[in-house]
Amino acid sequence: MRSRVWGFLTLSAAAGLLSLPSRAHAVGTAAGLSIDTQATASYAIQGAPQPDVVSNVDRLSVDEILDSLVTDDDAAPVSVASPSSVDVLTFSVANTGNGSEPMRLVAEPQLAGDQFDPTQVAIYLESNGTPGLQIGAGGDALYAAGGNDPVLAANAVTIAYVVGDVPAGLSSGAVARVGLRAVAKTIFAESGTDDPANAAFPAPGTTYPNAGDTGPQGAVAAVVGKSADRTALALRAEGSYRVANAAVSIAKSVRAVTDPSGGARVVPGATIEYQITVGVPAGTSAAGLLVTDPIPSELDYMPGSLTVSALPSGENADDDFLPTNVDHTGFDATSHTVIVDLGDAVGGGAPVTIDFKAKVR
Repeated sequence: MRSRVWGFLTLSAAAGLLSLPSRAHAVGTAAGLSIDTQATASYAIQGAPQPDVVSNVDRLSVDEILDSLVTDDDAAPVSVASPSSVDVLTFSVANTGNGSEPMRLVAEPQLAGDQFDPTQVAIYLESNGTPGLQIGAGGDALYAAGGNDPVLAANAVTIAYVVGDVPAGLSSGAVARVGLRAVAKTIFAESGTDDPANAAFPAPGTTYPNAGDTGPQGAVAAVVGKSADRTALALRAEGSYRVANAAVSIAKSVRAVTDPSGGARVVPGATIEYQITVGVPAGTSAAGLLVTDPIPSELDYMPGSLTVSALPSGENADDDFLPTNVDHTGFDATSHTVIVDLGDAVGGGAPVTIDFKAKVR
């Protein structure tokens, strides 16, 4: 009787140059890497194991996905004055593809649906390691499309600043929408456009042979990723300016007058109680807010009378300006001036009240 002989096949994969990134990285296997697979047949004849039969090596190279992600880093619209210059919007630009790619940046200052457009718009690249935009010697790099496009490795992120000037004559509350897009330079080189509104801009899945990163088998194909989907463009984001012309209000009043005889007449020896009220409207902020009130020569400031409803850490309303270089609130006898340092004030809270007394000479 003739026996039946079965060949039992097992498959195994050998990753020649394969390096799998962490699950935290959405880009997947790096572009240009080779994935080598080889099949092995193991079998026996009449119970006798036979030598394995090994197939040829099947080799695939991983194509490059062209993807980018732009996000607005400002938590809210940036408050600006009208007019003002070099107002800064901050964006993060990430390469969410799986290869190294230069990014072509484009600012969009003339969007519809807002009240004004900024002028003199420029882009700067974070380059000096100090957070925030610095311009001038040792500062951040002015961006020029095609000249210093940031080259980002897979998963890498860079900071881009869009700056512009705000025209005069704008009302408080006026808003300007400003966009920034980051398009893989390969898309621009192959399609001739970096504008998703252009009919030539490629749809996700568009493939450019031999335009991607170079691996052991040569240049791989470049494939346009999902960030180019016109219905949900991840490769662009918007920030905004909001005009806040009246960021600080201040008013001064006399709360009481007490003359030497117990009346309320302004005569020599009378005590005058003053109050200053400082307000910052909600949605605005004032940096380095300093209130000064020179006391006229007809009055003598009454030591110890200064009170302030809210002071930042390190400030004391005790007249002596101590500790030095920390406390900047008190009465300066040299200039005969009440000085109150309110620091960086954010609007929306209760107004700050400043009270002190002076005596008529």
